[in-house]
Amino acid sequence: MRVVLVSLLVALLGGTAAFARSVPCDPSGADREAVAAARRAVEAQCACDGFSSHGAYLRCTRPVLAERLRAGTLSASCRRAVRRILSRSTCSYGKPRVACCQESTRNRRQSCRIAAASRCRSSANSTRTACERTAFCADTRCDRNDAAPPTCRPQLLYSNEGNRLRRYDLDTVRTGPLVEDILIERASLGGLDINGQICALPGGNGGFIAGEDTGQPDVPPGFGVFDASGRRVGKLTPTFQTQLAGATSNDEPFGCAFDGAGRLFTSDVGNQVTGPGNGQLILWFPPFDRFPGAPGTFPNPERSTNFCKLVLDIPTAGSVATDPEGRVYVTSARGGRVERLRPPFPTSADAAGGCGGRDALGSPVADTVDREVFIEGPRTFSGIVRSPAGGWFVAAVFNGVIEEYDPNGVLLRTIVAPEAGETTLPLSVGHPQGLAVDCQGDLYYADLALRISSGGSIGPGPNGKVRRVPFDVCGMPGRPEVVRDGLAFPDGLGVLDGDLEAR
Repeated sequence: MRVVLVSLLVALLGGTAAFARSVPCDPSGADREAVAAARRAVEAQCACDGFSSHGAYLRCTRPVLAERLRAGTLSASCRRAVRRILSRSTCSYGKPRVACCQESTRNRRQSCRIAAASRCRSSANSTRTACERTAFCADTRCDRNDAAPPTCRPQLLYSNEGNRLRRYDLDTVRTGPLVEDILIERASLGGLDINGQICALPGGNGGFIAGEDTGQPDVPPGFGVFDASGRRVGKLTPTFQTQLAGATSNDEPFGCAFDGAGRLFTSDVGNQVTGPGNGQLILWFPPFDRFPGAPGTFPNPERSTNFCKLVLDIPTAGSVATDPEGRVYVTSARGGRVERLRPPFPTSADAAGGCGGRDALGSPVADTVDREVFIEGPRTFSGIVRSPAGGWFVAAVFNGVIEEYDPNGVLLRTIVAPEAGETTLPLSVGHPQGLAVDCQGDLYYADLALRISSGGSIGPGPNGKVRRVPFDVCGMPGRPEVVRDGLAFPDGLGVLDGDLEAR
């Protein structure tokens, strides 16, 4: 009997191992970080055009991938996926090759293949584009395994400026003339004062969250909760570390992001230019469509109670983002970094839920946080948004730069940058604060148009802009285009479903 049981156990374990090996790789989903890390390791040891033949290049890559397999950082199925990515490249061919994007004129199915440039020409049945600056099919926007590209619903770009909330119809951004409206007018004209990121509420009903500081300081600033029509249905009002110095006018809500579980994370800037870093990252618990204080008493000076502070010391905090694994990212302009926090997070705003600490204001603080530096460098990091490739676009407002990073925080390329040697403010490409990406993969940024005042201080100029960076089928960014200019302090963006042309 013992022999039978041992044999059965071995068979079961063998079957489990075989099943694990058979799990397919998901390079754009759960396995994107492992695949990206393997590609960076290959790049470090095998120069794309450093070999006498494409086969010699691929032979160089094999021990690199084998080592990652032995180390347990790459599964067998992902090793095969990475080998396929590397094989479908232009690396080290004796005769020049290009990544050739092809789209069928009949059904719009897209594919990419490596071919001589002379063979990458359009015909009556297909449109072909030679991607001469992209070595890998996987880095183009046509590498969809011969599947039809996704159909995008009509979308609107939400943008706050001058304390109002504007919307731009993205179809008309590309084709013109621009169709736009003002969804929420500023408080001085009978509306509300809006600022910061705009984040769609989960559920797809058109509702959203945005920074809102109407009536400050008598009514503390926070995050307004709005329905699709722009009607405020709730207010999330935290405490701010700037209150400790009595500087309530410096309370500045900014970033927001929901994770896959529907939890809301927000940031507030804290001290902006000088003083200790005291920006915050806060976790909010639903329901969100509530006002602080007793029912029917808002507007009032009360604070909300459904939050837990995760971080209290971010030097000039900015945008917030989340990834499919539930990790949270927040930029720090004065800290020169992007931070990342890992779950698990508190489940309620009390000790039973892991939020039993208290800050100097008496507000709830998480007992523990798993916090790390994700990106660090000489940048005034301000905006962050996921790229179509599963990595990150990250902006640096004073530097006038937007860069693309892979899922592990490795710099891949520069998307937007001023001319070499350019120092006069505002920079020619502007000063990107908030970022957003639409369904088609184009990038948008809020340009603060920084300038130096007569007193020598640096601040937003009178001609702020919203700009768009289009990407072609080869995945290459074009020059930034102005969507709208003449804006006052445009700092936050968001993309939501909608169609102004259909009204």
